[in-house]
This record gives sequence, C-alpha cells and structure tokens, in this order.
Amino acid sequence: MKLHNSLYMQDKIFRLRINLFGLALLLIIIGSIAQYKFEPGRWMTYRNFDYPEEINFINYLNPGVKDVSTGKTYDFTQKHFVLFFAVIFFFFPFMFFLRVLADFDFKRGVYRYITQWLTFVVARLGILRVTGICPVKRSGLGVFPFMNCQSCELATGACPLGTFQMSLLKKQIPFVLAGQIILVGILSGRTVCGWLCPYGFLSDIFDKLPGKRIKLHLNFTYFKYVFLGIFLISSIAYFFKDQSKTLLYCSYLCPVGFYYGVLEYALTTGLHSLIKDFPFIHFMLFYHFFIGALVIVGTIKLGGRFFCKFFCPLGTLYGLFNKIALFNIRLNENRCTGCKACEKVCPMQISILNQKLESKSNCIVCGRCKVVCPTKKIDFSVQLFGKKRTKPITANKPNQQFKVIKRANGDKRLNAAELKVQAAKRKKAGKGR
Repeated sequence: MKLHNSLYMQDKIFRLRINLFGLALLLIIIGSIAQYKFEPGRWMTYRNFDYPEEINFINYLNPGVKDVSTGKTYDFTQKHFVLFFAVIFFFFPFMFFLRVLADFDFKRGVYRYITQWLTFVVARLGILRVTGICPVKRSGLGVFPFMNCQSCELATGACPLGTFQMSLLKKQIPFVLAGQIILVGILSGRTVCGWLCPYGFLSDIFDKLPGKRIKLHLNFTYFKYVFLGIFLISSIAYFFKDQSKTLLYCSYLCPVGFYYGVLEYALTTGLHSLIKDFPFIHFMLFYHFFIGALVIVGTIKLGGRFFCKFFCPLGTLYGLFNKIALFNIRLNENRCTGCKACEKVCPMQISILNQKLESKSNCIVCGRCKVVCPTKKIDFSVQLFGKKRTKPITANKPNQQFKVIKRANGDKRLNAAELKVQAAKRKKAGKGR
C-alpha cells in the first residue's frame, strides 16, 4: 500500500530529525569519551584567571606583542561597587531602553527584545569578576549557541566559532561542539539569531539608524556560503599546520569581536598599553575600529541585519536547518491575500511566501510578520511532523486568483474555493424564490 504524499512528507522530515538527533548524540558521546579534557576555556580566554598557566595570544594587541592585560590579575579583596552599580543600574537598563525603542512599532504580541536583552546581560555578567565581587570565569557558562567574543572583559561564555578554530589548532576534532550545533539546529534553526544572539540584539538597535536603504537581490545571500567556506577551510588548515599565531576569522573578519571584545578591551587594559608603549594607533586596533565603522555604514545602507544575512557563518549553518526545525513560524497559505505586509517589515528583507533556500534559510523567526499580517494567519509553531505544503497564493495575477466583491462594510478578497461556495449559495437562493 502506498503512503499518501502528505504522510510521506511527514515521515521523511520526522526520520531526518531522528537521524540527525542520533548523529548529534553520537558526536557528543564520542567527544566526551575521547576528549575528556575538552575545555574551551583553556583556548579562548585570558590566561591569568581561568587558567593561569595557559599561554594565549588573544589578549595581545597583535600576536607576540604583550600588553598590560598579559600580567593582569583580579583582586577579590577589593570591591569596585561604583563600576558595578554603573553597569547594572545604568548601562544594562540603557541598552534595554534602546532595544525597546528600536522595536516600538511591533512591541504588541512579540517580546523578543526581552530575551535578547537577558542573553546580552547574562553573557556580560563578567562584571562580577571585573569588580572583584565574584570569581566568574570568562568561559564559566561553557560554549554559547551564539557568537560571543570572550576576549571581552565582561564575558561569561565561549564563542562556538572561536572554539571550533582553537580546537582544530590544538589538534582536537570538535565532536562535542558539532553535536551541540546540530541539536540547536534541529530544535530552533535560526531562531537563535532572532531571539538570543547578543550581536542580533545590537543589530536590531543599529537598524534604527537613519538612512536610505539599498535592497539587494536575494541571490546575493549566497555569498554567506562563500564566507562559511572560507571559515571552514581556514579552520581545517589549522589542524594540519604545526603552529599558528593568528586566527583568520577572529583576528580579521568578525565584527562581533570588535563590538563585544576589542572595543571593551581598548577602553580598559588596551588603552593603558597604547598610551604607555605605543604613541601611535596600533595597526590591529586601527583595523578593528575600521571594521566597526564599516558595520555602521553597512547598517545605514543595507539594514541592521546585513551581516546576519550576507556573512554570518554560524547563522548560515543554522539556516540550513530552518526547514526541519521544530520551532518555526508557519503561514496558512490558503488564507493569504498576497498583501506583502510581512515582507515590508522583515529585518532580513525576505517573504514568508518564498520557500526557496535563499529566503527560507534567512528567516530568523523574529515574529514581525506575525504582528502585521492582516489575516492573522501567521503564527509561531512547534511541529513534530512535516506538513504537505499547498501552493502559495500571491497577488501577481489577481484577476485569476482573486475577485473583489464590493459590500457596504468594505472590500473582501476571496479565493477560488470561496467563490464557488458563494456562487452555490446564490444559486440555491434563486431556486428558493
């Protein structure tokens, strides 16, 4: 007996999820047994607190150039409450205010800015360490599922991209990390980018910067796969190379590293080193500030999420899971009027009607389309099985797909099936007379 096509689709997606889930668990088990000393904190943190004996280059202005932070120690006998209160009661609330302001038009029904802000705060709770109140390690919360530069003075967790590179540099295959990324992808896809990522939090604030936006064709989003390829090839090369003092992505390409690492570093330990040992702006520090300025320009011209859309390697990986992710956003296509209101407010400039890879892989499940949909047929969904898709209705050929019936209370758009029902009712009413 043949399975119905919709059942086949359900079984296919369910089987794929189960297989990937099993693969993820297998990778984590292998990594846990074979690499029992898998400690990302040893590779991606300042050496003086988490692991005093570990030598690392990430706290240098440039590989081989020592600065003040190299010998810096944290003294927990002295408490710096002024700095602590300034961050907790001014900086964190101020960032929350900016985030709410950025999403003011869409605040009803979607509380994404709250989860983004909470993640931003948790990832910066190293303020407890910096102020001498509590010895919180830079990598104390392990490897986050989102990008977070732990070279930041306030960091509490490791970046998956940095950990991946450093793992290969230390001649260890990152089994555990690969399993974690697959698990997150199955559960949420790019929902992490829309609801948790601290850089996404900052990007949504940047999105409110004034300026005329340039909308590039969706085909340009394929560049992110080129960027991912560069990241993977350069990372794998570390496994076969005896020594490397520079991580290509972390040192030269990552804007997250600037806003959540270099900027804080330059304003604290790095600033003292520049004044004392370097009377001119050091090349690497100048380079990172240049990258930060480019991000601002890109925000003004291409929108706040342009890095997420065209460059982010981690978001690109998660985007490949979007079609099978358990948590997603769904549309009742039979009720869609083709108004394209969802496309106008999307920070990734995509349409939920477009199910092609270049569009679907960019959805961050932010929910803005849900709020503005006039038919209220877009909603968040947790779907265990797949669902057979119906052909989407668009407004490209309204004469063939829609008919507008004028009534006293306004216009109503009906699809072909509803028109048949209306015609049958009129015919029945005519016979009754």
